Amino acid sequence: MSITLSPAKLEDAYGLAACNVDTFQSDPLYQDMFGLSEGATPEQQEGNIDFRKGLFETSLRKPHIHVFKAVDDSTNLLVGYAGFFEPENRHESEETGLELGNLPPNLDIQRLEEIGARIKDAPKKVLGDRKDYWYLSGMGVRPSYQRRGIAQRLISRGLALVDAKGEDIYLGASLAGRKLYERNEFVALAEVELTEGVRMAAMFRKSPR
Repeated sequence: MSITLSPAKLEDAYGLAACNVDTFQSDPLYQDMFGLSEGATPEQQEGNIDFRKGLFETSLRKPHIHVFKAVDDSTNLLVGYAGFFEPENRHESEETGLELGNLPPNLDIQRLEEIGARIKDAPKKVLGDRKDYWYLSGMGVRPSYQRRGIAQRLISRGLALVDAKGEDIYLGASLAGRKLYERNEFVALAEVELTEGVRMAAMFRKSPR
């Protein structure tokens, strides 16, 4: 099986969104925010993809956000992605708010805002007022393609950008995904409770320079 990595383009937004939903549809945090404890109907799935598509379109239009995609060459299916944000001090003058677009009816917007605030506050708790580090905003690999080294390749692609600048990088990891990042020299600085029973590791990697 051949997998090709390349920078994502605006026309990849739907594929990125479908990959995101496929990756996280069984995740407890995702189910909490989208009210899908009993599983999603096809209509709900498509609504969630459309919602995520709008978020990816917003990100892909911003020059300081680098999104990489992994595509199965045999099927042309987008099977993984990772998004890397350049340091905030380079783009503070830009509009940073996300355009939420079409909100799926099953989305609990209050829960989304509450959890989003906790995720946003986490780096401030461990890094203070620093704005000179990169941020790995999200990464996903479709379940049927996991454990094939795709996540590692995506991380390596983004870290090559970061290391070329000689800069540090932060991310918030699920506890299940923590070991992957530790293998890439990330260190857990703290654990943050996002919702009952769901914790996130606030992780940081110093520049090797």
